[in-house]
Amino acid sequence: MADAPGIGGAKWQQAIEDIAAHAGSERAQEVAEQIAFWVQHPRFNPEAGAPLAHVADRVARLVEFFRGRLGDTDEAQRLGFITGYAQCKACLDALNVLIAQGHTLIHPRQLQKLVAQATGAGVPNPLWPAEVGAGPVVSQPGAVIRPAARVIWWQMSLPELPSPLPWSAAEVRALKQAGVCLPEPSQL
Repeated sequence: MADAPGIGGAKWQQAIEDIAAHAGSERAQEVAEQIAFWVQHPRFNPEAGAPLAHVADRVARLVEFFRGRLGDTDEAQRLGFITGYAQCKACLDALNVLIAQGHTLIHPRQLQKLVAQATGAGVPNPLWPAEVGAGPVVSQPGAVIRPAARVIWWQMSLPELPSPLPWSAAEVRALKQAGVCLPEPSQL
């Protein structure tokens, strides 16, 4: 890569031809198109932003990539694909809402925040679905996108629980080394 940086040069073209040859004649065109879509795509000025439709198209392709793998027989792989699908789908849904609202561009920082919202907390455990009556949930106030009749603010940060002992673990070890026997919290 240091000898021939960037894309489009002679070594780049040779690498594409080698990959296509490795894929075989029946898949060579498809592989070349995939590489062009994911690597040789148009670049946009970060200050001007990228067209929302272009970004949504790319995210839609990711959704389809993961959707095609949801039936994987390997459970660990399948759970990863379910997570990828749910996160990409959430991102795509948010992009489509922006498009429906008439927005045409998205700037890098906006896209980063949108992706962080869609992926930050992962997805619910697919082996433990929500029960009847489960309401919409957000992990950050900025994720709320429409009015709500009732809002339950439930510890938007992790609670700090009191320690069973007033001493730190290091202090307890030091006391034990000094011969002080403290009762276990379970005994108290």
